[in-house]
Amino acid sequence: MQRKDSKLFADLFKKYRLRSEFESLTELCDILAEKGFVYEESTLSRWQTGSRIPIGRDTLIILVGTFIEQGGITLLNEANQLLEAAGKGYLTENELESLPSHLLRKTPFQTPRITPFFAGREREINQISKALTSGKNPLITIHGLPGVGKTVLAIRLAQLLQSRFPDGVLWSRLDVSSPMSILAKIASTYDEDISQIRDLQARSELVRSLLANKKALVILDNAQSSQQLRPLLPGHPGCAVIVTSRNSKLIALSNSTSVFLKPFSKKEVLCFFRKRLGDEWIRANKMEIEYLIESVGSLPLALDIIINKTAGPTSTSFKDFINEFRKEKQKLEKLTHEDVNIRSSFELSYLSLFPEQRRLFNSLGVFDGVDFSLEAVQAVFGRKIKLVKQGLEQLIGRSLLDYSVANRYRLHPLVKLFAKEKVKNKTFYIKAINYYIRQLNKIVGQKKYTNYPIIEKEIENILSFCHWCLENRRFELLIKLWNGVFNFLFECGLWKELFSLGERVLRISQTEKNQQIKAECCIKLGWVDFWRGNLRQSEEWLLKSLEIAKQMKDEYLTARGESYLGYIAYHRKNYKLAERLLKSALRIFEKLSNEKRISQTLIFLGHIPYKRKKFTVAEKYFKKALKISRKIKDKKRQSLALTNLGNISRLQKKYDQARAYIAESQQLIKQTNRRDGAGAWNNYRLCLLERDLENFSQAKKLLLRSQKGFRQLDMHKVLEETKTVLAQIEKKENKELDLCW
Repeated sequence: MQRKDSKLFADLFKKYRLRSEFESLTELCDILAEKGFVYEESTLSRWQTGSRIPIGRDTLIILVGTFIEQGGITLLNEANQLLEAAGKGYLTENELESLPSHLLRKTPFQTPRITPFFAGREREINQISKALTSGKNPLITIHGLPGVGKTVLAIRLAQLLQSRFPDGVLWSRLDVSSPMSILAKIASTYDEDISQIRDLQARSELVRSLLANKKALVILDNAQSSQQLRPLLPGHPGCAVIVTSRNSKLIALSNSTSVFLKPFSKKEVLCFFRKRLGDEWIRANKMEIEYLIESVGSLPLALDIIINKTAGPTSTSFKDFINEFRKEKQKLEKLTHEDVNIRSSFELSYLSLFPEQRRLFNSLGVFDGVDFSLEAVQAVFGRKIKLVKQGLEQLIGRSLLDYSVANRYRLHPLVKLFAKEKVKNKTFYIKAINYYIRQLNKIVGQKKYTNYPIIEKEIENILSFCHWCLENRRFELLIKLWNGVFNFLFECGLWKELFSLGERVLRISQTEKNQQIKAECCIKLGWVDFWRGNLRQSEEWLLKSLEIAKQMKDEYLTARGESYLGYIAYHRKNYKLAERLLKSALRIFEKLSNEKRISQTLIFLGHIPYKRKKFTVAEKYFKKALKISRKIKDKKRQSLALTNLGNISRLQKKYDQARAYIAESQQLIKQTNRRDGAGAWNNYRLCLLERDLENFSQAKKLLLRSQKGFRQLDMHKVLEETKTVLAQIEKKENKELDLCW
């Protein structure tokens, strides 16, 4: 019987376990159990201390195979050493055939432990595999933000491609090893001792000559500079190289095939969870997974941390973790498990930046929207736009920033949280707010409708700055933002956002006893409520506003309150009160020479004779409003006057003229990019016109289109009215109904 050496076996067992990156004996127990060999952790502990040695040869062969799969054993003599220490001799031919093939060739396979739950990345694997095996370009760069899975993908590629490289797979981490030590390691792998060569260039040339006749895959993980890389790149195309790096702009890699690794797609996230936890778990946690995809931006490292934190029998459940995560303000604090930490990953990239680059990165933390413009960053950072653009390009190169669309950039959701932590003073916020105030005054204040898409792209950022002003009690800035924001949100149909912000502004105005803001808020919220059909609530808002305006002796606010209350009275069919309030408002606006408000009030007044079927009188009001709005180039009120003139022409059976008025109104709406229901109203008027002409099919199409617009704006009162019209159209009736709206 061959002699057992329990101490040697214990030393080898521990050595190969650690090389295999089994951090605990429990992990090794789990892998052995998956292969049908179930052992208590205490048994493996005795193997490691030398108090016991495995008896069964089958157990030892499975143990050797496991260490080979995980990279703990890479050579045949290492496997035989472990068997011999257990008193079992050497591997037989049959046993050799059952083990991974690269061991037979005595080739090195130096990758870290292979993850058993690899998911997704099919496109990148196909792309890199083709590039490496085509012989055209044996140099590949995988780059992407921290935590995106560059190293994991490289390990997976090594596993899949090892059979194509008969001289082995060489692995080195450049963030923890110097070029000199890496070159010595490569030489040692092929039984060459170059420790006496102290010159980096000479050592590099010797290793290149050593690799010249070999076909190996060299993987250089986490490269940080070209200076690191140059001496390590083989000079012969027989060896392929994969470099992972957070920096995509390394000069040494300028001729490489570059692969930008993005966070997981939704499909890949589900694949990841399915492999770890199964389909039933996914079905039970569908809503939580959807939230997680958005909140952590599908970053693989974050997903892995969360699963590891919640998978254990004594851990917080996944649902409970997500509930806590939703409430947590410092979300990065929750994304840590044992020695793995999202913030630390970002910090390494951040510390590699020059001071000016760090300051630029810090300035990006003020933007809370999906993306932001080059011009906005320039306003915040305060440098020439050319220098800012260059700086942003450098951050993209360091995988801390990404392109969005033309001249717009975006931060990954978790990088955004990290950047916010770096904003140490309020100066960047104040500069950003002042920039957006200027933009709102320039575009919304001057009704440059063709430029409204510029504001629309920035609206999430603008709203976040409104909330910042509220939280930081910067009311003077909030007032300046509020007027422009209200007009934009109203005209773009973003009424829910408008109401949410408006109520917060109102609460602040009450706390600060700012009557001016309070009156403005009440008027604006009342006007939105009116169009949503909440007449009672609208009236309450406007009466509050009117009371404050009269106390302040503010004629302009008084007239606005009266004009809106007059229009509500009209809709309540109290035409006498409506006329009195509207004419009172008109006198004040004429006194103040406010032609925009004069035009609007004339349109309101025109509705009263229209309802009384005094079409000639109504027409005079609308035509006068049209003339004034054309004079001041107010396209919004031009379109309103034209719509009403079209409706009167319809009732007078002047159908061609009605079409012409409404068509001109539609053209103006398109020019102003309005989404406040104006287009839906015109479709409604056209629907009534087609109904009158008994074109019921076309009338129904137009009505359904208008209903869609009203529904999007939650205009439920007019929606109820359109249902009556729809029922009439479906009966093919064209009798004029007594419609309120």
